[in-house]
Amino acid sequence: MEKSQNQLHTLESFLDENGSVGLDDAVEMCLRILHVLEYCHERNMTHAHLRPDKIVMDDGHPVLIDFSMPLNGNSNGNSHPVFIELPEYQLSIRVAERNDQVGDVTAIAGLFYYMLTRENPGALKDREGRMPHQRQSARARLQSISNNRLFLVNQIFDRAFQWHFSERYQTAKDLAAHLERLKEYNSSELSSSNLDELLKGMRNTTQAQTVTPHEMRLQTAFNGLQMVFTELASSLEPDFREMEAGYRKEVLRPVYTAFVKFNYRLVSDARLTLRFRIEIVGSELVVSVNSDKGGEETVEELFRAEHHSFYDSSPLEKIVRNFLAINLAQLLTKV
Repeated sequence: MEKSQNQLHTLESFLDENGSVGLDDAVEMCLRILHVLEYCHERNMTHAHLRPDKIVMDDGHPVLIDFSMPLNGNSNGNSHPVFIELPEYQLSIRVAERNDQVGDVTAIAGLFYYMLTRENPGALKDREGRMPHQRQSARARLQSISNNRLFLVNQIFDRAFQWHFSERYQTAKDLAAHLERLKEYNSSELSSSNLDELLKGMRNTTQAQTVTPHEMRLQTAFNGLQMVFTELASSLEPDFREMEAGYRKEVLRPVYTAFVKFNYRLVSDARLTLRFRIEIVGSELVVSVNSDKGGEETVEELFRAEHHSFYDSSPLEKIVRNFLAINLAQLLTKV
């Protein structure tokens, strides 16, 4: 048998030859690069022009090269298209406010995006305000490769591609921690027993509001949650000794939170607290929930949609009803 040549490829040529990589492989490759980057950053070395052609693949493993020519992180003046455009490097003013370490970490998130979609992230915000992962061309690819972990992938990009660098991942360790969480995530199979019974009695209503300001769209979503909570209270309150619902709006950012708390007949191990967070990230309205089941906390994303066209909370209400019903069914099995 003829021995194959051990030929090195850049990440760009490696993907051209082998096709896209799976989610777990992309995570592992980025973690490997981040560990090298963390070592370099601790010694005040930054790369400042990370791109797919600056990653060499050695037997399927990525190797970071070329720390010698710090550029602006976006375009190097040759035939390569712009990989990622960081706004702080596009302006000639406030140079002292730039953070090359944050720029490096953002570029690694860009490489992760590139591995999954085979597209350059480009500008962090397009003309419609969409982040790279919110654009139509990337949506289907991210959905197909991420499946039930899409919400964690979206959360990573939500933070990594923020317009202002102070709101992005600040260190390689920060991004690595979220990639590790993505790698280790195991979605449990939720039982739908008693789902029909728990949904019985809930009014199937809809709500339509035509509004345009961000805060009003958030209010529309919050009103939808509030409607579901009201239905739930009228259906289940006699069986529960403790239930609360409310909201607050953060001062510096239009974020709404809502929460419901259940304590079934004061049984110590039959407690459930759900905290919903409603916010606008880039061009999308995002609803996530923190579930505390007897001290065991999990966070997941329930809903994501273009906020420009979010005038009707009915789809959100349906998802929240189903989520509440499944979690209550699990709670009731403990008593």
